[in-house]
Amino acid sequence: KTFHIFHKDDVVKAISSNLTLRNSKARNANQMDDQKVIFWSMFHRRNMGEIEDRHDSPRHYREMKCRLNAKDVFEILTHEITKTSRKSGQVIAYGKATRTFGIRESRSPSA
Repeated sequence: KTFHIFHKDDVVKAISSNLTLRNSKARNANQMDDQKVIFWSMFHRRNMGEIEDRHDSPRHYREMKCRLNAKDVFEILTHEITKTSRKSGQVIAYGKATRTFGIRESRSPSA
């Protein structure tokens, strides 16, 4: 297993510069326009996620559901944040995270 570490500032910049927000549109007569907020990926040229307000029945509490495609988010992050540092065999830091976390870089064995 490999762990990928990103700094929050880099993530906000990468995501906000690659996504736009749109409102959903009904696809049939049983649906309503604007029921969801869609995260449109300019990088992938398609919907990447959504936020939806749900209240399915009077007996259930209201929910806000936020879904994002993890693979798409990771692709944006690694495309936008290119500086990397392998901190160990299992940890890779990106961007500002390469200076933030106190994990020593792994050394390649000398030949």
